[in-house]
Amino acid sequence: MDTIIIKMGNLCNLSCKYCSQGHLQKERVGGDITPTLFSFLDEQKDKGVSIKFYGGEPLMYYSVIERIVERYQDGFSYMMVTNGTLLKKEYVDLFNKHNVRCLVSHDGMHTRRTKGKDILKTKRIVSLLHSLDNMEFISVISKENSRIDVLYDFYRHIGFGDTQVNLVFLVNHGSRGQRILSNIDFAEFRKGVRGAVIRFELHRMSLSDYPAEYRFVHSFLSKMLEVKNESIKGYIPKCSTCGYFSGMDKVVIDLNGNIYDCQNQDNIIGNVANGIIAKDMDNLPPKELGCATCLHRSYCEGVCPNSTRTGGELWCRFYRIIYDELLAFVKQKGEEMRGEV
Repeated sequence: MDTIIIKMGNLCNLSCKYCSQGHLQKERVGGDITPTLFSFLDEQKDKGVSIKFYGGEPLMYYSVIERIVERYQDGFSYMMVTNGTLLKKEYVDLFNKHNVRCLVSHDGMHTRRTKGKDILKTKRIVSLLHSLDNMEFISVISKENSRIDVLYDFYRHIGFGDTQVNLVFLVNHGSRGQRILSNIDFAEFRKGVRGAVIRFELHRMSLSDYPAEYRFVHSFLSKMLEVKNESIKGYIPKCSTCGYFSGMDKVVIDLNGNIYDCQNQDNIIGNVANGIIAKDMDNLPPKELGCATCLHRSYCEGVCPNSTRTGGELWCRFYRIIYDELLAFVKQKGEEMRGEV
C-alpha cells in the first residue's frame, strides 16, 4: 500500500459545474475519527505511505486534518485537494510545518464560470497561497478550459509562473457535468498540447521561462520511457487514483474505517477491521474502449473503471491526443539526430 485516501465527508462550500461528487449525499460521511481508523493508521505509519485528505472540501474538516497530522507527524507524507476558499494563516502554518502538499483547484481565467468563485480575485487568499511551501494548482480540462498553453500563460502572468499546474481529465459521474465535460473542443486541446511541446523544447534547449510546460511534457515522456511489458490478453484498465483494480495499493476509507471502491462514490465494500467483504464484479470495465489494442497501452495508466460506462472514451481521447503529439515530437527529434531532417 502506498496511499491512504481519507474520505472525510461530502460537504463543500462551492458548486462546481463539473463536480464528480454532485450525485452524492452531502451529509458527513463519518463525523469524528473512530478508534478503528486510528488503529489502522497506527499500523501503517513509518512505512513510506502517503495520506490524501479528501472531501467534499477538505478544509471544512480541518479539525480532522489537524488531529491526524499532529498525531502522526512525519509518520506519513500528506496531501489534499482544496478549493482554497477557506484558507487561513493557522492552516498555512500547519501545512508548512508538516510539508502538506496542497493542490488548489483553479481553472485559470475561466474559474468564475466553472466554479462560481475565483479565489485569485481575493488578495488575502493570494497572499496565503504564496506563503504555502508546497502548493500546486490543479485544473480541470473542460469546454471552458481546453487550451493548456493559455492556462499556463495565465498563471505566469499573475505571478505563479513557477507553480506546478496539474491537469485533470474528468468523466461525468453524475448528470451535472454532462454539458461542460462532453462538449470539449478537442481541436483546441490539441493546439494547446502542441504549444506546450514547442515550449518544452524551448525551455529544454535554452532554459526559457516555460517551467510549467516543461514539467507537463516531461511527466508524460517519463511514462513513455517506463514501458511496461504487459500481456495484451486480459488487459484491464486501472484507476491510478483509488487503486480498486490495481491490487489495492491505494485504499479509500472514511473516518469510521469503511473501505470504498472509489473516492467519488459511496459504495462501501468493507472495513479496515476485517478487509474487503464485498466487491461488485459488475463494475468491471467493458472492453469496447480498445485498451487492449491501443498503441499507447504499454505506458498509459488507463481510465477509471467505474466511469467507463459513462464517458471513459472522453478520457481516452485526451490521453491519445497527448501521446500522439509526443510520439510525433520524439520521432522528429530522432530524425533530426540521424540527419534526416
